[in-house]
Amino acid sequence: MRTARRHLALPLLACLLAAPAAAVETHPFSIQDMLAMNRIADPRVSPDGRSVAFTVRVTDMEANKGRTSVWISDLATREARRMTAGEPSETNPRWSADGKSLLFLSARGGSSQVWRLPLSGGEPVRVTGEPLDIGGFEVAPGGDVLLLSMAVVPGKSPDDTRAILELKAKAKSSGMLFDHLFVRHWDTWADGTRNHLFTYRLPAGPARDLMPLLDADAPSRPFGGLDEADLSPDGRTVVFSACDAGRQEAWSTNFDLYAVPSDGSAPPRKLTANPAWDTSPRFSPDGRTLAYLAMSRPGYEADRFDIVLRDGLDGKERRIVLRADAGRNGDRSASDPLWSADGTTLFVTAEHLGQRALFAVEAATGKTRIVVGEGTVVSPQRAGAGTLLFGRHTLLGPVELFTVPVAGGPARKAPVAFLIHGGPQGSFGNDFHYRWNPQFYAGAGYAVVMIDFHGSTGYGQAFTDAINGDWGGAPYQDLMMGLDHALAAWPFLDGSRVGALGASYGGYMVNWIAGKTDRFKCLVSHDGNLDERAAYFDTEELWFPEWEHGGTPWDHPAGYARHNPVDLVKNWKTPTLVVHGVKDYRVVYTQGLSTFTALQRRGIPSKLLIFPDENHWVQKPQNSLLWHDTVRAWLDRWLKQ
Repeated sequence: MRTARRHLALPLLACLLAAPAAAVETHPFSIQDMLAMNRIADPRVSPDGRSVAFTVRVTDMEANKGRTSVWISDLATREARRMTAGEPSETNPRWSADGKSLLFLSARGGSSQVWRLPLSGGEPVRVTGEPLDIGGFEVAPGGDVLLLSMAVVPGKSPDDTRAILELKAKAKSSGMLFDHLFVRHWDTWADGTRNHLFTYRLPAGPARDLMPLLDADAPSRPFGGLDEADLSPDGRTVVFSACDAGRQEAWSTNFDLYAVPSDGSAPPRKLTANPAWDTSPRFSPDGRTLAYLAMSRPGYEADRFDIVLRDGLDGKERRIVLRADAGRNGDRSASDPLWSADGTTLFVTAEHLGQRALFAVEAATGKTRIVVGEGTVVSPQRAGAGTLLFGRHTLLGPVELFTVPVAGGPARKAPVAFLIHGGPQGSFGNDFHYRWNPQFYAGAGYAVVMIDFHGSTGYGQAFTDAINGDWGGAPYQDLMMGLDHALAAWPFLDGSRVGALGASYGGYMVNWIAGKTDRFKCLVSHDGNLDERAAYFDTEELWFPEWEHGGTPWDHPAGYARHNPVDLVKNWKTPTLVVHGVKDYRVVYTQGLSTFTALQRRGIPSKLLIFPDENHWVQKPQNSLLWHDTVRAWLDRWLKQ
């Protein structure tokens, strides 16, 4: 395995840049430091391989939001320069085919549209003028067509959709009428629109809906881009992933691949019949092979993604299981597929033993090797012959950009912050996290212990599957045994001063722990379920509880009763901080209210922090600051006395 060498690393731009290195006053890592860090994302290498465009997000605490701008760096000199002002935020940088200009998304002018910035100088010029916000876009091979996404009412044009939405906004009644699920998803109520793919021929369009009658979404990334779609090298065909499950959408993970002519001359046709999840289509450079990722088990969002190679659009398929070794638990779930320039190798990332590694897979044989094994690798890009550019972050710091050739404890005992990850099919890997960042707790004077329990990813699909139907069994035992091991292995950990904290499934586990043991001095339960049975009827993605608990509550009530925290409230004793976002439609905020009610009624010291404007995560900078201050104060109250 070759070790990655740093090719570009923007300064973190925390307070450390305020003075020369010799004069810098060091201090423990704090939430203010974390929020001050710049966030690099979405790197894109220029057509000549000499430069990389990317976005940098800075936090504006006064405005209580982030501001994102487009930057370019020369890969030889490593010199970076900002290309846009970041007000409003600009995202989704993409190169023109000739490399002489940058295209990007910006809401300057009121709505999110594509703009062009000549690198020879001058001001950005608006490229599109659609009546709706553009959610993401890519530049087609040849550079004369854009593939973009907009949220439209199926069967309606962007102009008609805008008129429909404006009419709804003017209505004096506030009621919303639905006749099928989803009625809400993540933090948005359904408004009848779907995220459709369009082609836009430069210079002036018009935008052509490639899936006008399909009542389905073609997902795009939050910051732009279209990972779920790809254009053939000749620019004639678009392949995309969508879930056309109709009324079953809320309990289905059946995303299929569709192919459609890029000129919209024919309707999309379904390419796959797999009843589970198919996604991330990628044409080989010669267009002869279509690679994509596929799950095997319907309804299970944490199933393993295998690599599928198909001869053309309709030829034979080969399925490749990504393997880190020859052992029983060597299987890995692939993501971020990228072809090598010669089409002989497919690069993918995958969780692997607490890391997110970069793998190279030989297309002909399926043979696998690890290219970069440490840290969390994101956004791999080709950067010239035999070289890849990628982002990487670790526990020690946020994303920086790299290239690779492809060929003791403190003297006194410290209180412990015991962090429990969500998912439940997730992992505490070697990555830099902006919400559950162990450096924050270490900077506040706590030792941090994190355990990847049964159900965690990166240790083989069998280990991931082990949590199904056993939420409070083996995972709970793993957490207790893992904590015992850590306390025995590192004498500087103070086992008499341990607080447990978790969100999502981690919040559920905190509620479960409260009824199983009183070994913890305090608890923090963020967006966690108290009653799995009631939570089924509150959540939106029904496939999740149906898979995890073996069916619906009426067909399989034992699955919801087996490890239900609400049944153990009578045992609760531990002081608990409860946090919830009102716009969390995955784990509804009433579960947090129920948890706090139980604590108060039992006379247990407790606090409730509610965010009316946050969803499953706390994203606004000022809210993040309040969250961290509140959590730290709670830990300090119970663990530092």
